[in-house]
Amino acid sequence: MKFKATISSRSSSHASGPPGETEILNLNPQRREMILAKTGWKKLIEGTLNLEVHKDLVSQLLTKKPTIREPGNSVTYPSKFQHIPKIRKAYLYFKGTISKGNHSEDVLFRTAEKPLPNRLEAFAPVRLRENLSIADGDQVDCDIPN
Repeated sequence: MKFKATISSRSSSHASGPPGETEILNLNPQRREMILAKTGWKKLIEGTLNLEVHKDLVSQLLTKKPTIREPGNSVTYPSKFQHIPKIRKAYLYFKGTISKGNHSEDVLFRTAEKPLPNRLEAFAPVRLRENLSIADGDQVDCDIPN
């Protein structure tokens, strides 16, 4: 599955919004261990790269078998936001790549069973913005093998 995505800033970066992935990873060390075990990566960069995609793409992903399915009830959020993983039901992870120009990096794309309609996140063992020389608004090529 090949598609284009646009790099975007975190959707909830204001002080009253939900926590970012860095905080969630710190509250859920089992998530880091699970990702490292399934990918074979030696490290995981905290935080995710936010990607805007066509809403049809997210719907298509929901029909694919994920590399990892993480039940929402296994994820800890700060008390004010404990409803979020319950709303999402489960988090679905898919191995893939993100490319810009001639440079490509392995990633783990994530969406949810009850997803945001046009948003994916990407986990990686490297700092994607630096390694791919990308910034908000840039378009990248993505691939999730069948």
